[in-house]
Amino acid sequence: MAKFYRSRKIRNGFIVGDAAHCFPSTGGLGINTGIGDVHNLVWKIQAVENKWAPESLLDTYETERIPIAIANSTQSSRNETKIHRLGHAVFGEDDKSVEQRMAEATARQEIQDAIMDNYEHFDSLDLQLGYVYGRPRDWSKSVSGFVPTSVPGARLPHAWVMFEGREISTLDTAKGNGFTLYTSPDFVAIQKLEIDRVPIEVVQIGRTITDEDGEWTRLMGLQEGPAGVLVRPDQHILAKVRSIEEIVSILRAFLATS
Repeated sequence: MAKFYRSRKIRNGFIVGDAAHCFPSTGGLGINTGIGDVHNLVWKIQAVENKWAPESLLDTYETERIPIAIANSTQSSRNETKIHRLGHAVFGEDDKSVEQRMAEATARQEIQDAIMDNYEHFDSLDLQLGYVYGRPRDWSKSVSGFVPTSVPGARLPHAWVMFEGREISTLDTAKGNGFTLYTSPDFVAIQKLEIDRVPIEVVQIGRTITDEDGEWTRLMGLQEGPAGVLVRPDQHILAKVRSIEEIVSILRAFLATS
């Protein structure tokens, strides 16, 4: 695991994917981690190049992604150990064929237990989508039990909504080249914002999108009152807000401390 993701010698030199972290060959998770790296980095480079974010924002790529890579590699190492246990259970260390081992109740139970022990190897959705920037991984939770949330740092929850006359995922309503502000029906009716050159697209419940069963609206906390959720270009939530003034304050603080 690299200690640094940003070069201290080459200006704006970064490493991603396998150049930044190494995973066991049988443990999985390396590709998804690398894609997450790029997803986190590209919008920050674009923001700096377009001069609406300071160059220091690029340092957050390292501080945000290294903890995720460590968590993923930890699980990958566990997966490697468990898959080897499964291989040992299936093939054993004797001359018996797999068919012969399956015919034995004790060996068959050992294989079944090893298969079940590998469940999280092939179902780790909470690890893949449930990570929250700025919050350490809670290892008391199963990596499989993904529960969408709208807390700051979490990924924008998915739901099917009506947008411009067609059904799409809420993830596709987030703008990749600027921030997106999701607002309640009672929030001020605006379509776009620009704060210190930072582009912000506004998506309002009942005007821009229709959430028919209201479940996503409730999850986001946008069902009543002047409420908003400010989302970064990489689809991770920056903050929950109640006014334009609060957006200005939070956005300036985020960029100033980046």
